[in-house]
Amino acid sequence: MYDSHAFIVSEAASHGMQVFDLKRLRNVLNPPETFLSDTHFTEFGRAHNIVINEDSGYAYIVGRRSSIYGGGPIFVNIQDPLNPIIEGGFAAGGYSHDAQVITYNWTRYRLYR
Repeated sequence: MYDSHAFIVSEAASHGMQVFDLKRLRNVLNPPETFLSDTHFTEFGRAHNIVINEDSGYAYIVGRRSSIYGGGPIFVNIQDPLNPIIEGGFAAGGYSHDAQVITYNWTRYRLYR
């Protein structure tokens, strides 16, 4: 989840990524209701998992058997959740099944003698 949006991938062929604006759930008058995705991002096919860095607004698509980036992770800018953009990927490591995203916050210290 990022910015009140859910991002869904699947190992089903040609699934891509579905994006749902969860704010629509606030005004359901007559449940149950079936929702269609607000965006269906199809620039990749199937994926095992999606890892989202909420600090940066990037999603990492992993677990793909594809020639795109050698099956490695795809980096997707989701800062505008309804208009995702692939901004790169990492092929050197080959297939990546899962991932963990960590944001390091560091401060440079000056050493004095």
